[in-house]
Amino acid sequence: VELNSMVRDRFCFLGSSATALTDVLVTPYEAAYPGVGLHVNTLDTLLRGRFVRRLELWHELLLIAFLVQLSGVLFVHASLHAGGLLGLALLGADWVVSASLLVTHGVWVPVIGPWIGIALNCGLLLALRYYTEERHRQEVEKMFGYYLSPEVIEQLRADPSKLRRGGEEVEITALFTDLAGFS
Repeated sequence: VELNSMVRDRFCFLGSSATALTDVLVTPYEAAYPGVGLHVNTLDTLLRGRFVRRLELWHELLLIAFLVQLSGVLFVHASLHAGGLLGLALLGADWVVSASLLVTHGVWVPVIGPWIGIALNCGLLLALRYYTEERHRQEVEKMFGYYLSPEVIEQLRADPSKLRRGGEEVEITALFTDLAGFS
């Protein structure tokens, strides 16, 4: 009679939490979690109505568009190495914000869409940069190939900053001679 009054209108779970028994489950947070604890947490979630909600599709698409645009701006205005690091930092920031929203508000923000968008955007911009720089290099070689030796062209290829419009004013000594019988 005492037990009946103790459990009336209450939820009672009977189970073991010993890891040697077979009622041990894997959860995202623990490799070995007592099965009875999982059932208690499930009931608590149902009673409190604290369900994980997925971010609405239009919010997700807006987030992807924003992050892709931001990654493009960062990648275009930075050097290749800095752009790559900024892209990785953006991926990390997306993951941190997504995890924070899940923990604090129960909102699941998929990360794969923005990550694919950022990776494709940075990859395409990298390919475009490579293509345009390669084309520019070929134009320089073609333009100066008629007038300069291959060694000078190689120096320009190694250090494009040496290529300046207007030339450079320097003092030189020139020696003009006429060799007998040569011309």
